[in-house]
Order: sequence, then C-alpha cells, then structure tokens
Amino acid sequence: EREISLLLFLRFLLLFPIQLSHALSHSFNQVVGIDAEEDILEVAKDMSEHGTITTDGDLTYTAEKKGDLSFRLADACCLPLDMGKFDCVVLSRILDKVPSPKAALGRFGGVMGLLKTGGVVVVVNSDEYKEEYAPKGAWLDTSKEGPELEGLGSDFSLVHSTSVSSVVDGKDGRKSFEVNTYNVRVYKRA
Repeated sequence: EREISLLLFLRFLLLFPIQLSHALSHSFNQVVGIDAEEDILEVAKDMSEHGTITTDGDLTYTAEKKGDLSFRLADACCLPLDMGKFDCVVLSRILDKVPSPKAALGRFGGVMGLLKTGGVVVVVNSDEYKEEYAPKGAWLDTSKEGPELEGLGSDFSLVHSTSVSSVVDGKDGRKSFEVNTYNVRVYKRA
C-alpha cells in the first residue's frame, strides 16, 4: 500500500475544513492542517482530541480521526522548508485572503516544493479579493479559462475545472440567504 499525504489549509471555512481534515484522515496516511491563527488550530486540536465541538450557537459538530492527523501554525505565504512533501494540497478560500497569492502558490513547485512530482493541488477560490488582504496588483483570476495559474510554475497542468455554489443562512437572524460561487481548479505537477 502506497502512503499518501495531504496538506490542507484550514483558514476561512472554520469548522468545515476541520471536519474535512478528520474525514480525509480515513483515506490519506498523513493529513496536516495549516492555519496562521492559534484559535483556529485550538478548535481543530480540540475536535481531534474529543471528537466533537459545540459552537456558541449550540450546534454540535462531530469528527472521527484515523491515521496521522496533525495541525500546524504556519503562514500560507511563507511555509517552512521542514514541512515535507505532499501528494495533495487543498487551498480552500486562501488565495483571496493572503497578501501574496503568487508567493503561496510558488511554494508548491520547484526543487524545494511541497508537492511531490505527480501530485495535485486543488484551488478553491471566489476571486472576491479585498485590498485589506492584498493590493490589487497581487490579485489572481482563478475564473479565467486556460491551463495556467500565475505563481504555480510551468511544471503544473490543469486537469479539472468547475464552479460550485453554496447557500448560507442570512446574518443577524434575518430570513435571507446568501449564495456564494467558487472556482475549483485541480492542477497536476509533472
């Protein structure tokens, strides 16, 4: 049996990526969740230790881990060299929330890249950039047609592209809904 490892960025989806990291630990030999905020990592570690977490709104989420599941404090734009190599990297709603999306993507290819040859990077992005996170000149367009994504490098090729939508309850108890659309692109490293 071949060992398969996964690097998952936790930020900006709160409990969903934490639950996802637990679920994926059943299929991958190693899953590492990354976030730049201690509080997100504490929630992830607490769920990993106890199997459940209850939110302020009294919603209870459960997750069962299996295999090597860990969580690590790190900045997506400046990932440490000692992280190792991964078969799959999932960037979910990260690129429009970091100061340099190209720097975050650049860490996956090249000699010291975190993604193994033949590995895939899954990019889920809304392209809803805000200048509070990154200057306009740093923004990427993940919705455009074409195989390249600026920052990944020439050793990556697009293998799948689609859009997905999610519906979220309105804020402040109002009876309204918000629809969010995300571009999902899967790139394979040659």
